[in-house]
Amino acid sequence: MTLARWNVAVSKDTDQSVRVYLASCNSAGRKGELSRFIERATRAHLFDLSVEQAKASNASVSQEDLTKMIDEAVDWARAT
Repeated sequence: MTLARWNVAVSKDTDQSVRVYLASCNSAGRKGELSRFIERATRAHLFDLSVEQAKASNASVSQEDLTKMIDEAVDWARAT
């Protein structure tokens, strides 16, 4: 895996909260733990944003049509 370096700034409250949380974990103090925490949090947030975007894009689609589209997609994926 290729890594990218970020320089980020957060409030002191956020910094303290994250560090207290990490200190309370069994893996506290391991090198790279803050980076892993940020990676997981960023991925989870991007997933949540994608879900919300998909919901908004399909808000006008009926449940029946949405179920049909999902079934067709699953059938296509299984066939390939």
